[in-house]
Amino acid sequence: MTAGAARPGDPRWLRLRALFTELVELPESARAEALARVGPEDPALAAELAALLAAVSADLEPGAPRREQVGAWRLEGLLARDSSSSVHLARHRARSTPAMLRLVPVEGPEPIERLRELLPRLTQLRHPALVRWLECGLCTAPGSGVAALYLVAPRLEGDAAAEQGHGAELLVEACEALAEAHAAGLAHGRLGPETVRVDADGRLRILDLGLEELLAGARRPSAADDVHALAAALLRVAGDAAGVPEPVRRAAAGATGEQAADLARAWRAGGRPGLR
Repeated sequence: MTAGAARPGDPRWLRLRALFTELVELPESARAEALARVGPEDPALAAELAALLAAVSADLEPGAPRREQVGAWRLEGLLARDSSSSVHLARHRARSTPAMLRLVPVEGPEPIERLRELLPRLTQLRHPALVRWLECGLCTAPGSGVAALYLVAPRLEGDAAAEQGHGAELLVEACEALAEAHAAGLAHGRLGPETVRVDADGRLRILDLGLEELLAGARRPSAADDVHALAAALLRVAGDAAGVPEPVRRAAAGATGEQAADLARAWRAGGRPGLR
């Protein structure tokens, strides 16, 4: 996001979304009058709103190719689909920011309430490896017309699974990142090669934190699920159980009681395999 831009969840973002939803349905002349009223109160917000509306107008020009859209995001291709959601390559219409946009169909108020409950905990996280949503909200899914939550995350360029050729260093960092999430009452629940990634600059990036809690039914993901997945990954990377700390071997075998921070501390003690 650009400096000063409204951010998801803050009052200015909520106002921007409400104004955009209201003004996008108005004729051009009425839009201009409404923008003129917003300008003196908050010039920066008015400028961002005007950019979003201008992008919509450009997409609707006669002869322009039809593009599927979700809010301020243009969908450019399907990346993945499973039984609960679909992931699309997307681009911000005003700022041209590339992103990954996930659509999660909803049939009742429960997922919406879970999202409202999750957001305050997600926004307090600071570890750079934890990839947070740029924007989220409720929309009508293009094509199907059903109500859906949309979750926008940064698009990673040239990424790869953290286990591939990176040794244990990044997995230990993943333990430290997840320890912060667990302390905030958040569990991931989907740790694996598809969500524990390394970007083109070699930085660890953990995707989809909060997604499993959002989609969960009766059984929510737990910190124990994450610790087991991390320990199993460390064991695979080490390749030799004899050089693996006892807490990691216990957690990989399914024992409960270990925490993510315990795995990191045990692995770092004495220079364990794969650490630089």
